[in-house]
Amino acid sequence: MVMSRNEVEVNGRETWRTSIASAEGDSICVRGYDLLDLMSNVDFVSAAYLVFQGNLPSEAHRKMFNAMLISAVDHGISPSATVARFIAGAGSPIQASVAGALLTYGDIHAGAGEEMCRLLEDAVGAIELGADARSQARELVARARATKTPLPGFGHPQHPDGDPRVPVLIGIARDLDLVGPHLEFALLLEDALEAELGRRIAMNIDGILSGIQCDMGFTWRHSRPLAMMSRIVGLSAHAIEESLREKGWRQLAPEDIRYDGPTGRVVGVGEEVDR
Repeated sequence: MVMSRNEVEVNGRETWRTSIASAEGDSICVRGYDLLDLMSNVDFVSAAYLVFQGNLPSEAHRKMFNAMLISAVDHGISPSATVARFIAGAGSPIQASVAGALLTYGDIHAGAGEEMCRLLEDAVGAIELGADARSQARELVARARATKTPLPGFGHPQHPDGDPRVPVLIGIARDLDLVGPHLEFALLLEDALEAELGRRIAMNIDGILSGIQCDMGFTWRHSRPLAMMSRIVGLSAHAIEESLREKGWRQLAPEDIRYDGPTGRVVGVGEEVDR
């Protein structure tokens, strides 16, 4: 039920509202559950699911969610891990290293799942209204190619032959009977992309996670938070390792930097100075 403005005001002041948790005295309530009870009876994955979804997961959802979070816990010296190490090497505190690393999450690195989720949500909504799924997948791919717009969730620079995490997650989803319309459409997109290009460009981790999480009831708004939640573990480990094992002042090697700007310029000679 949506409250009116008057119902969320106390003594003429607008109040803060949350359905997530409360802490009053010694009582800590999370989505209606006593936190102390949760501490004794559920694992962290279930608690995280509860906070996001509002309910404890079924056993199938718990296992799937656990596998999803593990799949993105670390990926070597990725762009975000590189930034975490750069910042740690400068002597900054670990929270700055991790926060700076998370700022690299965008439409290309680690954040493509958000756009993939939007695409899948729209596509499945259209299918529920009667659209043909396979035809719709072909049309989306053709439109993306015509406008030279990369499809989110496909291809990986470090895994040109296919992201090895994807088939494992698909297998787990199938074993747990969690393959729903969003993942099914993502797989149709993969087939349509191959038919359009004449070569296979497999789904990456963003693509597969998008399909599964949408089928589990998460929305596009959860995509990047879930990715960040998982990778914070790896980023923290990278920052700590950099601080303990390296000398600090990390930078690119001089031979990897090429200046291609003008040279030999002298103020006042050969050009006017901007005023």
